[in-house]
Amino acid sequence: MIFGNCNNEIKVKVNLFVSSASIAFQWAPLPKDGDVIYACKGDDVTFPWAYTLSPGEEISSIEWLFHTEVIAMLSRGLFIPRPAYSGRVQQAANGGIVLSHVTTGDAGNYTVEVNVVGSANVFKHTVILHVNSKIAWLVGWLVGWWREWLLETVVGWLVG
Repeated sequence: MIFGNCNNEIKVKVNLFVSSASIAFQWAPLPKDGDVIYACKGDDVTFPWAYTLSPGEEISSIEWLFHTEVIAMLSRGLFIPRPAYSGRVQQAANGGIVLSHVTTGDAGNYTVEVNVVGSANVFKHTVILHVNSKIAWLVGWLVGWWREWLLETVVGWLVG
């Protein structure tokens, strides 16, 4: 408010409002930032990002990125995939997405960026997708199993 008097003096009264609101956004424990998700070529992959908000908090927008390219976004409650991902990416529960029919070209870093109303922070979480052919996965599993069996057999033979 501005107050004046007859001596041409102007006094200004300022009412200061300080908000005590705090952002309590938290990521769910899994997946951890930097975790690796393994998939086979042709699989549908769920990126199970999840978060919790405190009462009264709300999301203003969410973006999902492959490396630095936005592949989909959620704005005003509307899920919008980029044209290159239309039909291949769907929104999952909370902050997650599902990527359908993955190829080896889909391997890499996937990030979710969540914007909370009233916060200047962007909350980010990244996972790494590895994509192999089903044959490569089977061979890897067999080699691992064979290595364990061989080690147990040799150790058993040496000890026993």
